[in-house]
Amino acid sequence: MRRFLFDFMAILRTCAYCGSFYSKETVCEFCWAELPWRNPNSEAVIIDASSVCLKVHSLLDWEPDRSPVCSVFILSLKGGLSKSSFDRLAAQFVKKGMLQNSDGRKLVIVPAPSRTQSFDHALALAESLAAVFAAKAVNCLKTTAIESQKTKGKGARSLLVMESCEKFSQFDGKVIFVDDVVTTGSTAKAAYIALGRPSNFEVWSIAYRHLAAD
Repeated sequence: MRRFLFDFMAILRTCAYCGSFYSKETVCEFCWAELPWRNPNSEAVIIDASSVCLKVHSLLDWEPDRSPVCSVFILSLKGGLSKSSFDRLAAQFVKKGMLQNSDGRKLVIVPAPSRTQSFDHALALAESLAAVFAAKAVNCLKTTAIESQKTKGKGARSLLVMESCEKFSQFDGKVIFVDDVVTTGSTAKAAYIALGRPSNFEVWSIAYRHLAAD
């Protein structure tokens, strides 16, 4: 119901958080500025996901209890009327100076598999990133787990399994896995394994979600 409301507000060009009128994105300029942006010069977060160390670059530091505007923004992106928001988020990765030292190597951007039949927001982000970085978006992952991650505890999340119709174990470029939110890293770890454990693998997300114990 909330997602339907956000889509309806987007049609009216109304900010999903404060309700004010805006131009293109799902939130107004004021609320966009209030999002918990990470410092552009901050280092990547290293997550140890069950013996697999992952380098995670995120735009936002999301603490749900402390940033309601971020919580609403993340949920609003799951609708199908936010293309300009993904383009703007892709531009934020450019501002962070991503790929400055890539040496001109090939770049493949792989989105997290969609968990529903509705709008595929991870693919939308991957396509926006591919456009600004002159890369290729490859939608090749499928989740084979039956239960939704939302019903799993932190320990059970490590059981998530994926399969991929393409492998990048011998790929000499960089593979970037993208998702809207990274928490424990279990989704990214499953993607890394399914993609053939590529030697040059990074995770990019809109937000890094801090657990209550962080």
